[in-house]
Amino acid sequence: MEVFNFLPWRERMTMRHQTKNIIMIILGCLCGLCIVAFLSVAITFKINNQIIQNQYIQGKINILDKDLTEVAELESKKNRLIAQTTILQTIQIARSHSAVIFDELVNATPEGVRLTSIKRVDGTLSLLGMARSNRDVSTLMRNLDDSFLLTDSHLVEIEKKAAKTDKNYAFNISSSVHSE
Repeated sequence: MEVFNFLPWRERMTMRHQTKNIIMIILGCLCGLCIVAFLSVAITFKINNQIIQNQYIQGKINILDKDLTEVAELESKKNRLIAQTTILQTIQIARSHSAVIFDELVNATPEGVRLTSIKRVDGTLSLLGMARSNRDVSTLMRNLDDSFLLTDSHLVEIEKKAAKTDKNYAFNISSSVHSE
């Protein structure tokens, strides 16, 4: 039987396997580096794209903020104008309201009564005057209560004057005014 020496063959095979393994490791590392580089480029691209989108959105937000401040200024101007309009309407209503009160007083005052002073404080109308008799004062109070604007009339004071005129009774009547 012959003796074969497999040692050189084994050494060559081992060398081939080691070379093959080193090449595989190098190729694996290169593939890994390529994958990492590709992922790094892809992530950087996405980050840059997101930064651009964020800047665009921030620009739109700044424009909207300016618009909101403009709207707030317009809203405050609107509220001031509404307040001024309300004041003007209140003044106008008070003017016409006073005319209606005088018209009611003309209709409510009987023939034997003369009004000397009319004062209005908030919702109360104070009437001072002279009358021929107590009956004329009572008629005036009834007429005031029958009026749609003047109600709750009450006699504050009545006094008989010793005068030579036909109007001998001084009176003070207080009446409530309905605001419309």
